[in-house]
Amino acid sequence: MLLITGAAGHLGNVLIRHLLERGYTGIRAMVLPGEDRTPLAGLDVDIVEADITRPDMLPAAFAGVKRVMHLASLVSIGDAPDDVIQRVNVEGTRNIIAASKAAQVERLLYVGSVHAFAWPTGPLLDERAPLAPQTAAPYERTKSAATRLVLDAAAELDTVVAAPSGVFGPFDFKRSEVGTNIREWTLKPSTMMLPGGYDFVDVRDVAEGLRLVLEQGRRGEVYLLGNEWIEMRAMAQQVMQRVHGRAKVTMIPLPIARKLAEVALWDSKRRGVRALLTPYSLETLMAPYRVDWSKARTELGYSVRPISQTVEDTVKWWQDNPNAGGGRR
Repeated sequence: MLLITGAAGHLGNVLIRHLLERGYTGIRAMVLPGEDRTPLAGLDVDIVEADITRPDMLPAAFAGVKRVMHLASLVSIGDAPDDVIQRVNVEGTRNIIAASKAAQVERLLYVGSVHAFAWPTGPLLDERAPLAPQTAAPYERTKSAATRLVLDAAAELDTVVAAPSGVFGPFDFKRSEVGTNIREWTLKPSTMMLPGGYDFVDVRDVAEGLRLVLEQGRRGEVYLLGNEWIEMRAMAQQVMQRVHGRAKVTMIPLPIARKLAEVALWDSKRRGVRALLTPYSLETLMAPYRVDWSKARTELGYSVRPISQTVEDTVKWWQDNPNAGGGRR
C-alpha cells in the first residue's frame, strides 16, 4: 500500500493520476476531514480522512502501508499565521515520520520545496546549498526545518526528499496563485503586471519526478525538480495572445509594487481572505538565481516539457473547466 498525504491538492491529485496511468495499484489517498474530494472523483484510490497535525488519527491511515509520499503542507506567501505554518509544515512532518517508523514503512518520500534552501551566492541553486536559516521567512523556515527532520531520520528510516520549484498546470481544482492568474488572463486581454519571474515546472513533470525519486532516489538525498525561469509578463502575454489574439500588459514599477504588496497583505488580513500579493511573493519574483535540476536528470532520468506547452495546456484546462474551484481558493 502506498500512502499519499495531501492527496486532494493540486500536485496530489495529478500525482495519483500519473501513478494510476503507470499501473500503480493499492494507493491510499489521505485527505483532511471534510475536505472537498472533487479532485479525486473517479480515481481508483482508497480515500482515508486524517490530519497530519493529529497524531492520534495517523495509525489507521498507516495500517498496511509500505511506502509514503508526504505532500501535505501549508503553502504561504506571507499571509498565514506563523504558528499555523509551524504546526502543519514542521510538527505535521514530525508526526508523519513517527507514524512511518511505527508502521515500519519501507520508504518515506518528503515533498519539500526549493524555498527550503538559502539563496545561493552564485547564479544557480542546487542541492549543495545550505538549508534556509531560522531567521528566514516563515514558509522558508518551516520547509527548511521539515526537510532537516526528514534528512535526520534517514539514520533510522529510508527517507528521501524531492524539492520542486514553482508548480502549475492542469487539474488545478483549488486555484493556485499561478493558476488563478492564468484563469484571469483567459478572461480579458489586459492586465497589470509585477516585475520579475520565477523557475516554473509542469505539475505533471513533477509527478513523474516524484515517482522517479520514490523508485530510484538515494536514501538521505535531496533532488531539486525544476524546469525553466520565465518572466511573468511573458507568461501573461502568451496566455492572452493565445486566447484573445492580443495582449496589453502594463508593468508596475518596483517601488510602487512594494507599496502595493504591503497594502494588499494588510487588507487581506483585515478582511480575512487569502492575499494575492505580499512582500514575500514579490521578493520571490525578484530572486536572482536559477534552479539547477541536473542531479535529478543525471541520476533519475528526470525530464521536462517546454514551459510554453504547460501554459497552453493550462489555458485549455481552464477553458474546459472555467468554474473549477467554485470561486474558492
